[in-house]
Order: sequence, then C-alpha cells, then structure tokens
Amino acid sequence: MPVCRVRRTMWSVWSLVALGAASLVAVSTPADTGGAVSGYVSLPTSARLVDTRPGAPTIDGQFAGIGLQPAGSTLDVTVGGRAGVPLDAPVVVLTVTAVDSQGSTSPGWQDGGFLTVHATGTPRPNASNLNYYPYHNTAGTVFARVGADGKVSIYTLFATQLVVDVAGYLPAGSYSPLPTPARLVDTRPGTSTIDGQFVGIGSRPGGSTLDVPVAGRAGIPVDAAVAVLTVTATFEWGPGFLTVHPTGTPRPNASNLNFYYGHDIANTVVVPVGADGKVSIYTSTTTDLVVDVSGHLPTGTYTALPNAARLADTRPGGTTVDGQRAGIGRIAGGANLQLSVAGRAGVPTDASVAVLTVVAVDSLRTGFSTVFPTGAPRPNASNLNYNPPDARDLVPFAGAPGHNTANTVVARIGAGGDVCVFASGATHFVVDVSGYFSGPAPAAAGPACPEPAPVFAIWPASNVVFDTPEEAAADFISKWFGVEPHLGAFQPGDARSGAIEVLHPGDDVDPTTFFPSGTTLSLRQLPPDFGWFVIGAGSTEVTITTPAAGATVVAGPVTVEGVAVGHERTTYAEAFVAGDATSLDFEMTMAGLFAPEPYSMTLDLAGASSGDVVGLIVQGDSGLHALAGQFAAIPVLVGS
Repeated sequence: MPVCRVRRTMWSVWSLVALGAASLVAVSTPADTGGAVSGYVSLPTSARLVDTRPGAPTIDGQFAGIGLQPAGSTLDVTVGGRAGVPLDAPVVVLTVTAVDSQGSTSPGWQDGGFLTVHATGTPRPNASNLNYYPYHNTAGTVFARVGADGKVSIYTLFATQLVVDVAGYLPAGSYSPLPTPARLVDTRPGTSTIDGQFVGIGSRPGGSTLDVPVAGRAGIPVDAAVAVLTVTATFEWGPGFLTVHPTGTPRPNASNLNFYYGHDIANTVVVPVGADGKVSIYTSTTTDLVVDVSGHLPTGTYTALPNAARLADTRPGGTTVDGQRAGIGRIAGGANLQLSVAGRAGVPTDASVAVLTVVAVDSLRTGFSTVFPTGAPRPNASNLNYNPPDARDLVPFAGAPGHNTANTVVARIGAGGDVCVFASGATHFVVDVSGYFSGPAPAAAGPACPEPAPVFAIWPASNVVFDTPEEAAADFISKWFGVEPHLGAFQPGDARSGAIEVLHPGDDVDPTTFFPSGTTLSLRQLPPDFGWFVIGAGSTEVTITTPAAGATVVAGPVTVEGVAVGHERTTYAEAFVAGDATSLDFEMTMAGLFAPEPYSMTLDLAGASSGDVVGLIVQGDSGLHALAGQFAAIPVLVGS
C-alpha cells in the first residue's frame, strides 16, 4: 500500500476513474430483430446495467451511483426486462468490471479479490468469473444464467465498485447452462474439483500443454460440441499467456489469456471440444491453472472455427491470417481500430456475431476498450481495461512493456462486416476470432468508425480565472480527463490516494529528501492509475507563450515558456494526455515572487504517442494555501 510521508490530515481531492468515462451517453435503443441469430440475440450496442460509482449513469437509472459494494456482499442485479433483454431470457452475456477495488485489510497492497456471478436464488458455487486488484480496473465476460425474478447475483470478496454491461442473450434451447458452474481443474495443493480429477497436480511448466476432459463431467454431455469455460492463471512465475484449443488440433497463433507475475487473471473461453471430449491448454510460462465450466453450446447453435485465427496485430512485425491489420502501429488514445471480421479467416459474410479475444499489448497508459458495430455510435460500455506497468507492481521487470490484458468479446458485426475497437489510451491491439453465430447479414458498407472527438475545443487556449483552487481543479478534471470530479477528504494512509510527493520549491529531483523544520515545502498529489488528483491554483498571473496552443510537437523534450507569479517563487508545469490522469512529466522552477517573471521549463513527452493530444498546464504552486488564482492550460498535438 502506498505510504504517505506528509503529516497532514485532510486535503480536497477529486476521484478519477479510467474505465469508460462517465460523461459518455448511454445508448437506449431497444433490441431489434436485426440482431437475432441462430442461438444468440445481440443488442444493437452493449448497454450499461450497473455503475455503482457516484454520479455514474446506467441505461435506465437503475443501479446507478449506489456506492462501493462491501467485502463479502452480494448484489442482485435485474437483467430481464431491461435494455431490450426479455423478461424470460434464461442466459445473458455480460461484461462485469471491478473498479477502484479496495483490496484486503492486510498490509499487502497486492492482495486481490474475485467476483462470482450466478443465478439469483441459487447457492454461490465454488467458482469465480473475475479476479481484481487495487489500482487496476479489470473486466471479464460472463455467460450468466438468469435466476429468480430475472436477476443475476454478483458476489465480491473485497470491497469494490461494480460496472456491468449487457451485450445480448441466449434464448431457451440455444445454450445449456449448468445449474451452477463447476470446477474441472485446480492445480494448487489442497484444493478441490467437482469430481476429484485434476486437483493439486502442481504448477504447469512453461511450454507445456494440459489436456483436460470436459465432456462427460459436471453434467456436460459426452457429445457436447462447444464448452464455455472460465480459465484462470494464478501463482505465475512471470509474464505469459495461455492458449485453449480442441485436443487433437494444432495450437493456433492465438491467445486466450495474458498474465503477469503476482496477479490472478481470469477469462471466459468459448472452445470446441476435441478428441476424446477434451480441450488442450498451453501455457507459455510456469503457472497454476484453475478451470471452471459453466455450460455448453449444442451443435448448430454456434460455429467454431477449426482453429482460432489472428485478425489484427498492430505491433511492429505483427502477423495476421491474411496480412490485414498487421504492424500498423499503436492505436492512439481516443481513436478506433476499424476491423474487418466477416469474410475473413473462415467467418462467412453473413455472420452476425463473432466471438473475439481482444488483447491490449504494450499499453503506454491506463485505458479501456469498447468493441461495437460499425454504423452505430460508441456506447457507454467497455469490454477491456488495461494498464501500463508502475511502481506498485510486485516485481517490476526491467524494461517491461505494459500489462498485456485479454478479454473475450461477443461482438455484433456492423456495416460492411466490420467492428470498431476503441482505445481510450494509446495501446497495441491483438485480436483473434474463434467462431461466429449466423443470422441476418450485416448491412452494406456504411459509416466508418467514429473519428476521435476534437479536443482542442474542450480547454481554453489562454488564461482562465477561478475563485478557488477547487473550482480550477474541478474544471480541469471534468473537461480534460472527461470524468465527473468528486470532492472528498483525503487522509494519510487512504488506500485510494496513491503516493504523496514532498517537493522543495525549485527541486523535483529527490522527493524523499528530509528537510529540516521551518523549510517551505510544496505538496502535490501524484495521480495514480486509479486514484486522486489535486490542483492548487495559488498564483495571481500565469501565461504560456511557447508552444502555441494547438501546435504540433515531438514525442520528446518540449520547452514551455511564459510569465508567472508563484507562491514563494515556485512555478511548475505538467503534461497529461487527454482523458488520462497519468502525468507524463512534471517540472519546477523559480519565478515570480511578487511580480510576473519569465520562466522556462522542459517537459519530456516521450511517453506520448503520435496522434495524442497533450494538455500542458502551468501554475504558481500554492503550497498549502487555499488561494484563489490563475493557471494556464493549452493543448498540443504529438506528431509522428
């Protein structure tokens, strides 16, 4: 847990969340017959059913802003009769996300929890659908059986906010869910499975494949064609991935789960059952495995590809099944990857819904991804959350890329057979397809994926005056980061707060230096991936003359110049990518004791990507004084 080194008991703070921005507008279009397919009915776009965060919306106002879900609690969520899901729908496809998780009360910040989704009115099974940790928003897809009164129950081990989106439903007869999910594999010592098989067999070595019998176990019939599994990696020895495929088939160039040291990671896998009723699970790095089965799809309901196929790999040198969307570079924050699905890799042109594995790779900053059909607006929903590495990692690997994060997405195919994959923060994407549902053919080629929203208009290109620092911070947070600011109290040791940096005026080199009594210190809250942020606007005049607002700059050192009046002559500059609370760089200088003085600082924007819009802010540091004042903020565009 981050340690606060400051003897202060309260600050004004604003909560920032990097999951699907609360300012997005939910799509309230009811389900239409155009989404009906053999065995699956997709909504026109995903719809938000639950968002417990304060001030957050849902499709109909239910389960909105109801607050942090306590540890050990169960939330019964109404699904039937909402967002176009029929009252009698037996199974729904949900994306369930843990946000701002608090973790356990033990000293280790890395202690994580899990969610279990089950039909309301049934006992909670020995199974999990999602594993989560503090500071990392985590999403997972769930094929959820609907229980009493059209509800599903979501159990949370440790306190967390919950976000739940629904993508569609499976009518009666199209999917055979088990009464409760059942555990087929648990390699950890002292554990259990439904029938005692594959229990306590030990970590699976890197490079090995485990063949797991599925058919004929836990109520899955011996002739089952496709199984729906939740596969979890735990006690990993390092970063790696899992690939699940039918036994007796070659391992495809695809992955179903990405993991890294010290974090349990789960994902839903829809996989054909292979030779002798088994599936094969390959692990690239030594790890323990947990496998739960929730049901099966009969023959004719869903068409599984012989092997999963890669549709996109934006990394340099990346390869795909047909060369499309290979090596095209990171997707900039706020942009979409338009991806052809129908007519590729064995998916027919009349496929209505595809089952994809979407992976965020080498992410430069915290973000989320939403997959939606072309021709439709991006909904208030998310399918995947991702994070760059940071100091809170249990074992920071030298030069490690961002945490590669995967999730299964049951994606409705849009106009021209394409889908849009939105990135809120710059990241590479790898997308694999494993199968499809057939139904009415997608519309003819129509509107492309939406262009990034113009952000130059959302922040003034000149000085702004606020009555209080709180007003200044609230304006900046809501307009630049795109989330609702929530005024609250910060106390040292608060698990949500992140680190406190203690800075001597003019010195940002060694924030942990001990200063003797009487030394003037300025304090600022470092914004963690999911935490709090403070701006104190304590200067009477600040301008930015270089660079010009809207200028194109390099992803490297950028000189920021102007005139400022600072508190105790301290002036600082900081840079943020639009929509991301993670600071790119922070610098301090001495300028403006009692009158405006020129300043010059160099901010390093090397962490930005081509196409990113970066906000540069400059202010005279307010120290601990709640003074009214000004600060300057301008947007610049990072060029290639």
